[in-house]
Amino acid sequence: MKENFAILNFSGENFEATVLKADFAEKKIGLMENFKFSGFNSFPAIKRFFSFVFYPRPYKVILIFSPRDAAGRYGAVSLDREDADKKITEEELADLVSRAVWEFFEESRTRALKQLGVGEAELILSDISVYDFKLDGRRVINPFKESARRIELNLGQTFVKRMFLKKILRLLPKRAEKVFALEGGVSASHLLRRIS
Repeated sequence: MKENFAILNFSGENFEATVLKADFAEKKIGLMENFKFSGFNSFPAIKRFFSFVFYPRPYKVILIFSPRDAAGRYGAVSLDREDADKKITEEELADLVSRAVWEFFEESRTRALKQLGVGEAELILSDISVYDFKLDGRRVINPFKESARRIELNLGQTFVKRMFLKKILRLLPKRAEKVFALEGGVSASHLLRRIS
């Protein structure tokens, strides 16, 4: 399966865009081009970039923000199961994930408001994902039909300044799809920690 990606990095003084082609079947990623845009007056140039890149084919967009525009966080939430001997069903896992996401959201939102110095109405949750499970301390890929007393869910979450994100998303053509919005530094350090 081949897919096109445009990665826009807002984490420095200048914005950078990287264009990639990924062939997931062959496990290959090809770097096509790299573009630089200077300062906040570059939104017209970014709009032009979004409109011509991969034209007329669809592509996916990954947005990487600085800590002044986004607050990212990775962490784990542990929950006790009521009936440890029963196997985990889809319904129970959906409920556990929902509880973990809500608990993580509340704590992360408070941190994000403080980090970004904005009010609640000016903050938007742009990305949340559950990327790992542990049952009684043992890592599992698929928790269905497993039994455990305790489940640990590893989550990642990103909050972004609402107006900044909306301004960027308005620039996207219909053939572009936002897949991730991340805080660059937090995501990079989390990735390096997982690799090591």
